[in-house]
Amino acid sequence: DGSTDQTAQIVQQYTKKAENIQLIQQTENKGTGSARNLGIKYSKGEYVAFLDVDDWMDMDGYWEITASLDASGSDIGICNIYTEYENYRRSEIRYQYRHSNTITGKFALRLLCRVEAYDSYISPRVGNKVFRSDFLKQYSILFPTQSIWEDDMFTFLAFYHAQSVDLVPTVAEHYYQRESSAMHSFTRNHIDCLLNVLKELKNQGKLLVVATSKPEPFARQIIEHFHLMQFFDYVAGMEMDGRRQTKEEVIRYALDTCRITDKSKVLMVGDREYDVIGAQALGIDCLGILYGFGSREELLEAGADYIEETAEGILKYS
Repeated sequence: DGSTDQTAQIVQQYTKKAENIQLIQQTENKGTGSARNLGIKYSKGEYVAFLDVDDWMDMDGYWEITASLDASGSDIGICNIYTEYENYRRSEIRYQYRHSNTITGKFALRLLCRVEAYDSYISPRVGNKVFRSDFLKQYSILFPTQSIWEDDMFTFLAFYHAQSVDLVPTVAEHYYQRESSAMHSFTRNHIDCLLNVLKELKNQGKLLVVATSKPEPFARQIIEHFHLMQFFDYVAGMEMDGRRQTKEEVIRYALDTCRITDKSKVLMVGDREYDVIGAQALGIDCLGILYGFGSREELLEAGADYIEETAEGILKYS
């Protein structure tokens, strides 16, 4: 995916040692979603799995999951997830299933969205899952190409179409958690600050709308789960069938639904270049915020009108 290091050369060496390894290169970096979609397109096997470069599966992981799928005929297999930290020796259980089980896709969707209280839930991560290749291609299930939440959308759509899903308790994916990652370093102070800002904006009578690349029903349930819906007048997101994939389309939908016509009074607040690009396409100012995934360089290069390091900075523009 446009890697500038020695990744391609290393993979090329392995293609000479094993016929089942194929190197597919993109000349420019197009993002995780685009790269994975190419993998689906060129896959020839019965099953498809996705694993990030710094994560790993138990030795018998794929064997155990595919054996379960062979026996049950299910569309998707899911195993446990362990979180691994910097020294690779400190593991924490992230998701764990105690018994083998086969559930319906619709019930898997409810566990994913946590709509009821259960002893176990399902992570949106794709790294601990194996999918039937013909199932993905039959329903044209692909990753969004302009989102940092590509796993959420893909897993949501897969469960929506799946007839049945296997839970495999005997093996695990090992997810490597970098201590310095954006999500890991997001602290309680950030949350308290954001809540105070939302309260102040509502006290000022501002219309607050969420414009997200997540599937809209999924986004609503997440916001409701954390009791944040009281602050927002509307939540706009992707359609379940994959429509409204770009941030521009989501923002336009939000504006039209809320009958907002004076764009000079609208401010898009986002942490990635997609937010900036979407706002620019519609003639809306964009405030780049630095407590999320994006960097100052990314936001400035995309053309953000303003940059703030904390949520409190949003109040300057209210």
